[in-house]
Amino acid sequence: MILTGVRISPYDANAWGFNLNISGNVGINQSFDFTQKVDSSNCIYDIRFRGEDDKYYYLKSVDLCASKTIILPSPADLEKTEE
Repeated sequence: MILTGVRISPYDANAWGFNLNISGNVGINQSFDFTQKVDSSNCIYDIRFRGEDDKYYYLKSVDLCASKTIILPSPADLEKTEE
């Protein structure tokens, strides 16, 4: 599925920042780079991404201090909500 937006929030805060994929949509099996300042005392974040189906998908409790690469799973494997 093509992604039309990717945002992060501190864990369970529901405070979504700016769209991280500023270069436009992210196609199937494509990647994009982003820089995000991470507070080393609070490394756990939630990731919300929007698919071409206009639904939001969530990846929760991601440790951004432990990894430099994030792989988003197939939206079919995640909880989705309409917002």
